[in-house]
Amino acid sequence: GGLGVFAGPSGGFLVGWIISAWFIGYLTERYWDKLNIGLAIGFSVAGGIILLYAIGIPWVAYAAKIPLDKAFFGSVAFVPGDVLKAVIAGAVMIAVKRSYPLIARH
Repeated sequence: GGLGVFAGPSGGFLVGWIISAWFIGYLTERYWDKLNIGLAIGFSVAGGIILLYAIGIPWVAYAAKIPLDKAFFGSVAFVPGDVLKAVIAGAVMIAVKRSYPLIARH
């Protein structure tokens, strides 16, 4: 535990989660009025998979002292679960939008 975790192989994903959450939130707020299930899932995939992996995988390679391709292929096993989570997150985003119809971007 502690700050040392950020120096380990998972450190890039820990930092990436913060950046990815901000990115998804930014896109969601920016396109709130146009938000539909396709956009919601797309935002979740773009931020929660593509951006997160773009930050996390190179850090795994660096911290574990392994080639980037090995870090990449080691992460591929997590993609199906991440896609499922992106679909669920998109559905939740739409449910929230429907629950609060008066919320508009200011």
